[in-house]
Amino acid sequence: MTTLSTKTRVIIDTDPGIDDAIALGFALVAKALDIKLITTVSGNVGIENVTNNALKLLKFWNQHVPVARGAAEPLLRKPMDASDVHGASGMRGYEFDGIQPDCLLEETALEAQRRVIMEGASAGEKTTLLTLGPLTNIALLLKAYPQVKEHIERIVMMGGALTRGNLGVMSEFNVGVDPEAAKIVFASGVHVAMVGLEVG
Repeated sequence: MTTLSTKTRVIIDTDPGIDDAIALGFALVAKALDIKLITTVSGNVGIENVTNNALKLLKFWNQHVPVARGAAEPLLRKPMDASDVHGASGMRGYEFDGIQPDCLLEETALEAQRRVIMEGASAGEKTTLLTLGPLTNIALLLKAYPQVKEHIERIVMMGGALTRGNLGVMSEFNVGVDPEAAKIVFASGVHVAMVGLEVG
């Protein structure tokens, strides 16, 4: 268990996006977090752009965290994005001076997530997954490597809505982009803390 005197071991799964850029900024400077890995997932825009955005943001904040490229599309559905909100690059109106070199891993998000979780397990630590985008990568992880579940402290997800959504009438974007993935995560038995549209 994580205590107040120790840092929380974290993997961040993200699709930056302006909203995720803000969340990443807070996370990267949070003294309570030990960020072991950032994985990217198609969502706000396509996988190449969100991955580049993660690397650009790391350079902007002068941070060095390994980044692994994840799922380019939902499990079953056609991809959709929010480029109408975030711009074609995902960071409309913001210019960045290149990417953080040497942070992009050859590993896929799936393999990198499994490795980091099991490294933590070997050290007697559980890992928290902080998800800021669609849950595709997490669903793939839990289905491919169900043994990691016991080594995940919890999943803290930015997504979902208790009342009205922002994708159609009822759906929230991060869940609505890949509802099949969300169903797998919610049914996994891993503790999920949902931070929905009503927060903030």
